[in-house]
Amino acid sequence: MANAVALFARETFGDEEFAVLGNSFGGMIARHLIGEFGEQVLGVALLCPVVVADHGLRTLPNRTVIETDPALLATLEPADAAEYESMAVVQSPENWFRFRMRCSQGCGSLTRLR
Repeated sequence: MANAVALFARETFGDEEFAVLGNSFGGMIARHLIGEFGEQVLGVALLCPVVVADHGLRTLPNRTVIETDPALLATLEPADAAEYESMAVVQSPENWFRFRMRCSQGCGSLTRLR
């Protein structure tokens, strides 16, 4: 995956400088791009980056849900409710909208790729 993104960057930017933004697994890919392109990378922003890819080697705190919204979950299709509930630590109509618009489609794509 990282090599494919590096190829895309090489084809897109050539010798131009560029900035990198990585979220979650994208953070690991961003780190790969920094190693691959060095001084050509103007800067990097990492949002909740994966540092250790192997789940078995990670030390994480227990997941804590801060706010639940059973009424909201009851209005969703069962698959949507399960997906949202498994990820959202603050459940609200506003966050469901954000999740649906920004995350859910990507999660579905990832599931289809597996």
